[in-house]
Amino acid sequence: MTRYHLMRAITLASTLAIASIANAQEADTFVFQLEWVPTGEHAPYYAGAAKGFFKEQGIDISFVRGNGGSDAANRIGAGNSPLGISTMTPVMVGRSTQDLPITAVASIYTEAPQAVLVLESSGIGSLGELAGKRVATTAGNEHVDYLKEVSKKADLDFDSIEWVVVDPTALGPMLLSKQVDGATMLALHQFYQDKAAAAIGEKVKALRYSDYGFNVYSQLIAANDAVIRDNPDLVRRTVAALEKSFIWSNENQSEACDLFVAQQPEVTHEDCVGSLSAAMTFVFNDHFEQHGFGAFNPDLLKYTWEVTAEIADINPASWDPANSSTAEFLP
Repeated sequence: MTRYHLMRAITLASTLAIASIANAQEADTFVFQLEWVPTGEHAPYYAGAAKGFFKEQGIDISFVRGNGGSDAANRIGAGNSPLGISTMTPVMVGRSTQDLPITAVASIYTEAPQAVLVLESSGIGSLGELAGKRVATTAGNEHVDYLKEVSKKADLDFDSIEWVVVDPTALGPMLLSKQVDGATMLALHQFYQDKAAAAIGEKVKALRYSDYGFNVYSQLIAANDAVIRDNPDLVRRTVAALEKSFIWSNENQSEACDLFVAQQPEVTHEDCVGSLSAAMTFVFNDHFEQHGFGAFNPDLLKYTWEVTAEIADINPASWDPANSSTAEFLP
């Protein structure tokens, strides 16, 4: 038995007791902020809601789409949603330079999932070959900032890229119609983009940032600081429900996608499973086995801040990256 599973066994009785108390009270109702258009990677959230894991914690939850990590961070920081999904770069930059009232309360992707997707027919086989090309991205998307850092290792003339800012739903269609040469997406989106490409005789290739030695904290659960201060129990119960949702969804991926597709019918079950399967590799990995669900390793947190500070032209010594997150609400 791993340390993580041992600790979960020890705390199970306490978790059930808290859930019983929450159920006896009136449910907390709130809208959870997504960072993107709902796809298979979001199946754990929707499946958890459908399975009643949030209701067990006294929470009536719904979801709203986002337009990238920065957009989500700003919305959570503004209090539009008490909690939601964001990414580490806007959380760190927002807190260190703008006093954005948002804190990471659980890590989700503990390996860097960022990539640029290209068509194999384009002849682009590496990130370095994106020089002078048109690449689609979305507003407030940290893929661009990260690529600037990766370009140093990828022999890429970053400044020569022509960026085309579009709505998230346009990334795939613009790539497949060859209006752009590449599109910034998570590597896990390759599955359903490749499926769409096959229908027109094309194949998609993912140019992963991690293949160039780039690895930072990425997707996470963030909370508004006022909510952390005034209603910490809501944050704790939400994290507990999310942990159960992710573990169940990882072990029951097909059923999780059944529940997701029932709520998001524009996504096919096959696409959901392909995306969810890829996403879970960024969650359930060595980091999970060593530190448990939602944890932040100080060394990786420090490196993530060093990369972020360089990208944002911030003196890394001017701020402590430990201020970006808290372990207070973890199991």
